Amino acid sequence: MNTLNEFDSFRERLPFLLKKVGYNKKQASKEVGISINTIKYYENGGRPDTKILQGLSKLVGVSMEFLLTGEEKEKYISDEEIQLIHVYRTLNEKQQQKVSRYLPESTNMLDSLDRRFKLLLDNRGYEPKDVARALNVTDNTISTYVNGGIPKINIFYQLSKFFEVSMEWFLTGDVEIKGLNEEENLFIQRYRTLNLKEQGKIIGCMDGMILEAGG
Repeated sequence: MNTLNEFDSFRERLPFLLKKVGYNKKQASKEVGISINTIKYYENGGRPDTKILQGLSKLVGVSMEFLLTGEEKEKYISDEEIQLIHVYRTLNEKQQQKVSRYLPESTNMLDSLDRRFKLLLDNRGYEPKDVARALNVTDNTISTYVNGGIPKINIFYQLSKFFEVSMEWFLTGDVEIKGLNEEENLFIQRYRTLNLKEQGKIIGCMDGMILEAGG
């Protein structure tokens, strides 16, 4: 499991990126809604809370992971979802529209952190206690997050790595996946609102279309 030592260069990365996009401390603090002294605190080794990290990452145009650790996730999409997109791209427009009818109209089912957390637990087959053991925290700590609490930044980073999702998606439920067009991004976001059984129906439907076309 990763430790906070992994984040030490955040103090150097933040001022570099702020300068790169043309913001001084005063401008940056106003945009994010924090004080100049808070920016100075980060530059002296302090670490932001989760919401502030999100605001800073949007300001400088990088992911939360990169701003925090200096490392960019290679992808924000699972291997299964990549395969799903490959299959989706082979379908004609009429078939894609048919598949879309099986998906919810919106992603509002995942409009809060606690709902996304619960869906991840269900779809990955974990109990809160399993996550607590993996992260070496108490069961009560994880229960707080399952019930809507926002984790501290070090725990939040570890949770996103544990579930193999981006920090942005975990926090907001909405993130643009590089390499996908707008329609494909929406398809994946809607697919993620489904439980495992419902996702299986989508996969079966698409596989059936491929077999039918091949026959």
